[in-house]
Amino acid sequence: MIKNIMKIASMYACAVVVSAFAVSVRAEGICTKKIAELERQLSIAKQHKNTGRAAGLERALENVRTWCTDDGELAEAKIKVLEKQEKVAERQAELDKATAQGVARKKIEKRQQKLREAQDELKEAEKVRDTMQQDAKK
Repeated sequence: MIKNIMKIASMYACAVVVSAFAVSVRAEGICTKKIAELERQLSIAKQHKNTGRAAGLERALENVRTWCTDDGELAEAKIKVLEKQEKVAERQAELDKATAQGVARKKIEKRQQKLREAQDELKEAEKVRDTMQQDAKK
């Protein structure tokens, strides 16, 4: 049970590191930045004797070194933008349908909130994609 919790915590930590990193990519290559951030986090985990997290970060680092390409990362970012655009369109359609059917105000407000959340997610995905595109040009 504890091992499973540690694995989940390690995977979550890796996901947080990778997603936070994606926003901060600037002058260096995308994969180079990922590797540097994972190495930094791994060093911290080892200093604090957090073996579960260190193991998860080592696996993540190995995967990035093996599979990461700047073009692949950029392609994934573009796909995420497309997925978020679809989600916004779906949320807008749900809202339009509810409004046309005269659904209760509370339900319409809930659909409006879901639409705003989807739009925010889209903006964030576009920001990550744009940052990666700028790096690819450098």
